[in-house]
Amino acid sequence: MKNAILAIRSRLRMYLSFHSYSQLWLTPYGYARDTYPVNDNEIRRVAGIGKAAIRRENGPSFEIGSPPDILYAASGGSYDWARGVAGAEYSYTLELRPDGNSRNGFVLDKSYIDRSGREIYAAVKATVRAFSP
Repeated sequence: MKNAILAIRSRLRMYLSFHSYSQLWLTPYGYARDTYPVNDNEIRRVAGIGKAAIRRENGPSFEIGSPPDILYAASGGSYDWARGVAGAEYSYTLELRPDGNSRNGFVLDKSYIDRSGREIYAAVKATVRAFSP
């Protein structure tokens, strides 16, 4: 994966990593509090557009922020590497359904799978449009 990403780094605009669960839109950097990319405001602006697209699909609300800001410091995230080393202008990890209050969020009820896919597809389209000419 590393070599594939580095091979396209001159054309790499956005990197996305998908995980479960908690309905979070995580932004770089996860390893330390008060440590942000120089384009943090732009990264968060585009994330907000994706978050709004999810809501328009009758989806849940996602919280936007870096892990230390909304959870705890967490090093080793691929989105940090994609931003800091590979140079992706926009880099995110999306923690999908359900929210963080679920008893076992790693086992998503099958009735939510299609909905979740539609929501995230809408979010990805909206974020790409937000920074494309």
